[in-house]
Amino acid sequence: MPAVRLRQPSSLRLSVSARVHALGSVCEYVAIERADVNLVRLPQEVDFVTAAVLGCRFMTSFRAIVAQGRVLPGQWVAVHGCGGVGLSAIIIASAMGAQVIGVDINDRTWDWRKPSEQP
Repeated sequence: MPAVRLRQPSSLRLSVSARVHALGSVCEYVAIERADVNLVRLPQEVDFVTAAVLGCRFMTSFRAIVAQGRVLPGQWVAVHGCGGVGLSAIIIASAMGAQVIGVDINDRTWDWRKPSEQP
């Protein structure tokens, strides 16, 4: 089970037993450059198999919405470009309780909507 093993304990805000996910870490041990910003803490309800399929687009969006943007419930979030990263940002911001607006110049981006939501 992946867990944190610190070389420099003061460099991270994670405990040694923290459950984490890092892009490309499909092995028992991996060196993570700038681990303080390149690791995502996994909630107990997310197993490692589920975390493995989230990949770069969710990690990028999570960091932007949660870590950098510090989005709070009720705030407005505009997502420009609704491909893989953008749709992930919409999902995460919505889960955080934000009011989300997605903007994309490609009409086919919105084909996933239910027929009742089509313009």
